[in-house]
Amino acid sequence: MLPSYFKKKDNSLVYSGNGEVLLYIPEKWFDMRFAIVNGEYIDTMGILLYSQISSSKSDPTKNIRQLKLPTKFTTRPGKIEKVKGLLLEGQEKMDYRILHYSDNNEDKFMSSLLLAKDIENVEEFYRMFVKTGNIPTFIPYNEIQEYFYESMRLNGGNYKTNWQLFGLLISELCRDKDDISTPYYASSKFKKGDMNGYVSIPIRDVPKYISPFSAILSENWNEAIVAAINMGDSKEDVYNPMEKIMMGH
Repeated sequence: MLPSYFKKKDNSLVYSGNGEVLLYIPEKWFDMRFAIVNGEYIDTMGILLYSQISSSKSDPTKNIRQLKLPTKFTTRPGKIEKVKGLLLEGQEKMDYRILHYSDNNEDKFMSSLLLAKDIENVEEFYRMFVKTGNIPTFIPYNEIQEYFYESMRLNGGNYKTNWQLFGLLISELCRDKDDISTPYYASSKFKKGDMNGYVSIPIRDVPKYISPFSAILSENWNEAIVAAINMGDSKEDVYNPMEKIMMGH
């Protein structure tokens, strides 16, 4: 549910109120093409943070809201501002492009409310969450699976399966950010009820943290060998059989 300061106008979503609405797009999204500049428009995945400020003196890092739209949409801001090392509520410092929207006849938070239904949008969502491991950590761990279903629904499809399969995938992608070898569901943070203390990794890196034998099957051979050897290298191990095999002992 969007706040009351948004209104529908000519099939667009615009800001209606004093001050501005700010939309925060991580700078790395442009590098990874999750967001693309197209003239005065920007096409972007809609899993973002935004806020409303009453004046230019307002703190733009407070009163942050989440945009929960796991598909691509087009926006037309009135101004784009590049900010380095911005610390938003509950987030790590990051470089952003801040999109500004005022109550006028030109700025459009969503250029069209008729979102295109295209399976490529679902593929782009998977590229973000699964292939590159860029799950935004403002999403609570126990809500991540909802984005998989919503992305498919918005683009006219249906998985026709249960959520447990996505639970298995998410349980391996999301790790304890202080100890990446530990799945987040097994971390002390999760057990204490912290739903945002995770970091996500690319799916190709997952085998490196499961077992030496799954590590050796991962995508990058050199990294796979190192991971397989290191995984068995603990204080409790008398020797590491993978190291003996690879080193020809």
